[in-house]
Amino acid sequence: MLYETLTLQKQTYRFTNIVNNDNNDIELYPDDTNLTILNKLSLKLNILSDEICAYVNDYNIIGFSYDNINIKQIFNKNKIELSNYLDENFVDKIGNKINVYKNNLMNELFENNFNIDKNTIYYFTLNDILILKPDRDNQFLYSVIYKYFPNIKKDYIDNYNNKTNSDLRKDNIKKINKLLSNNELLLNILNDNVNELLKEKKFTSKLLNFKSNNSENNINIIKLFSDYELNSKRFYTKLILEDYNNSYFKLFKPELKLRLSDDKSILDKDICNKLLNDFSDNVSLPYDFAYMPPSIQPRNCIIFKTYLKKHNLFYSFILFMNGSYDFIINNYYDINISDEILKDLNKDINTLINNINRYRIYTINKIPRLNEYNDKINFMNTKLIYSMDNFSDDEGNNIYEKKNLLMYLSNFITHIRIVKEKMDKDLDTIILKYKRVNNYENIDTIQSIINVLHDPNIEIPDEEFIEIISQNTGISIEDATLEYIKWGEKQEKNEFKKKSLTTTETGAEIIMTKYLDSNINFEIYNIQSRNELNRIIHFIKIFMKLYEKFIKGNLNKKLRNLFTENINKEIEDLITELTTTAKSLANSREFIAENDIKRASNYLSEAEIALQAIAGRVSKIKLVL
Repeated sequence: MLYETLTLQKQTYRFTNIVNNDNNDIELYPDDTNLTILNKLSLKLNILSDEICAYVNDYNIIGFSYDNINIKQIFNKNKIELSNYLDENFVDKIGNKINVYKNNLMNELFENNFNIDKNTIYYFTLNDILILKPDRDNQFLYSVIYKYFPNIKKDYIDNYNNKTNSDLRKDNIKKINKLLSNNELLLNILNDNVNELLKEKKFTSKLLNFKSNNSENNINIIKLFSDYELNSKRFYTKLILEDYNNSYFKLFKPELKLRLSDDKSILDKDICNKLLNDFSDNVSLPYDFAYMPPSIQPRNCIIFKTYLKKHNLFYSFILFMNGSYDFIINNYYDINISDEILKDLNKDINTLINNINRYRIYTINKIPRLNEYNDKINFMNTKLIYSMDNFSDDEGNNIYEKKNLLMYLSNFITHIRIVKEKMDKDLDTIILKYKRVNNYENIDTIQSIINVLHDPNIEIPDEEFIEIISQNTGISIEDATLEYIKWGEKQEKNEFKKKSLTTTETGAEIIMTKYLDSNINFEIYNIQSRNELNRIIHFIKIFMKLYEKFIKGNLNKKLRNLFTENINKEIEDLITELTTTAKSLANSREFIAENDIKRASNYLSEAEIALQAIAGRVSKIKLVL
């Protein structure tokens, strides 16, 4: 199997302040984003996440980076040293600020920072620097503060301790605490059931694409195509030039399986059709598992098709004119692809590379050998099948309750988005996007989701639409409101407001279907890494095990309610009521201070009624959780 069973993912990391030596132990997940990591620390420190500069190992900063900038300049053995802080990349000789491009890594996964020595993360804060250097000029501001805290504004620095900034920090902490509490609740459910896994009937990797971007080279692909001699193993080559229509192929004819030919031949009519269609322009999405999607059709390359008889497996080696290469596994016969098979394929690719390099007449520089394939994954398409026999009730009826399945999935806004805009309400298909991947929660993604949710032909109140945005993206009502306003401003510039059916979301697409009354199938497209594959499979296995217990009536009430109650809405409503009540209490305190007892009494009465309602909500949430 290409996937691995996951153990408990949560680990404790120590955050050490390099200025005052304070330590905070915080539990983190490898698929938390860098922003989540900084938010968790900001809760401990009661400051904005933008006020934190955290780094791992050799001063690799969490959340952003610069190209060709000496980030170590103010560090000395994990201590701050400000005697030589001037950085002429950020400030010129007369003290003017120089704008430097910053790579935003906030929405990348925490695991991209691995491996982390002794699970220790070092940090310092804006206030640490302000205390260390009370007399600051523009050179210090640009060379140090803007370099290590690039999102902080000058006014915030100059008035760090005033009431406005203090209130900003308090409001931010409340917002982050609310967000992280909701997420932690769902993550803990998965952790508590880490061993509750339902074994699938079948797992198949249908299409695997690996990409190796090498140093610039110049490959004479035309001469290589002309000279290369085919055989029963490497039976097919194709030359594709700049214009896809300007392409040529060669086929090893002895391997063609004609009607009266030897059955040992590998190329029957069906396989030949697939070979020819692998790179055609008319492949539609969702594409066949064993076909290449149109978005990555190659140009200026030579393709070698190889048959590994030992494993009954076809693969394509695509060598580009610039020296980069891809290799693609076409699993036409649904074999169980394992790491042992991938290692054999790795060896075979290196044999081919060695043959091309041997005479040095096709390349300027040697084509580099393939040393490791796991870090070369471009995408994978897989399929997971469960027998409906797992989901039978006491009377032996196989049960596929779409509404309960959707309720469970809608609760896990931390992990998936239900792609309602692509689903037919009358069919059994459920379409999902997996969210715990690099750069999912960026502004472009949210805006594109709003675009597909909006239908200009249907009138819907703004409040309802904002709630739909919140439910689909997992962001708060407040953030959904801001994103909706931004989206509206963009729409005003567009004369024609057409409904879109595509988003810019990263992450795999998962299509869950009931096949007749025999199977539940999960088709998973565009998986970007082995870790992502492991997590998706693990999420599905827990989902299916809990659903099996739900159908058989073996779940406790807390887990059963995942299939029947929207726990996120209950928590959201509770937080809204708490906020309103807090405002009523604040108003009453103001009127008491002014000796306006009557008005204070009115607000206290409102607060009392609200607290009774909150008590009821808390009781309901306890039942759900």
